[in-house]
Amino acid sequence: MRVYVVAAVGMAMLALAGSASAGIVGLTNTNQIDLSGVTLGSDGVPVGGYALNLVGENDKTVCGVTFKPLGGPYTVPGASANGAAYHWSDSGFGISPVAGTDGDTMMSILNSFFYDNGANVTMAVTPGKTYTLQLFGSAAAWPDTSFDVDISATPGLDGDELFVAGGKNYLYTTTFTANASTVGVTLYYGSTGANNYPVMAAALLTEAVPEPATMSLMALGSLAALSRRRK
Repeated sequence: MRVYVVAAVGMAMLALAGSASAGIVGLTNTNQIDLSGVTLGSDGVPVGGYALNLVGENDKTVCGVTFKPLGGPYTVPGASANGAAYHWSDSGFGISPVAGTDGDTMMSILNSFFYDNGANVTMAVTPGKTYTLQLFGSAAAWPDTSFDVDISATPGLDGDELFVAGGKNYLYTTTFTANASTVGVTLYYGSTGANNYPVMAAALLTEAVPEPATMSLMALGSLAALSRRRK
């Protein structure tokens, strides 16, 4: 299955069978980062989750979230990264502007590239818990780019092919219920577009907030159970 970004504000969404959903948007504003219901620790990292700067050398704070460097000499407990990493410091490398008070910080993250066929990131999760995973990247000065994202521990999400127009940023979001103790994100060469190198700069994993309808059903279930015990 394929998901496309054809302009900085282009958007395509898809629903998948099982306990997962995914979508990709052109990242133009830091307000697009979903932090609803997220609790941050004193270090700026989501409690029970991760904020990873995959090829940068320093902490980067965006929307109050501190993205920790991972890869090479940099380690994050419970997470690992493997694959080629290239760090570009040229702010004019073709990155589309990102609006927001911390747009410069976001730009510095997007100016970094993590790519190779089979490059992967893994993060520890709790089976049965629901998470939201957000991946950030940019096609930079490259032409239209396609690559595959294979996400383990997510029923129905293996093998998404992403298409990002040249010079555009992207935000890929998926919500899933973990069926293993780790979630892995593996990048593969794509099959379409003028360029097929995968590109990813940062990852944000947070515990998902139940939908209102789901919370209502849970509340009704609790009331029903309490009523049965009283009878």
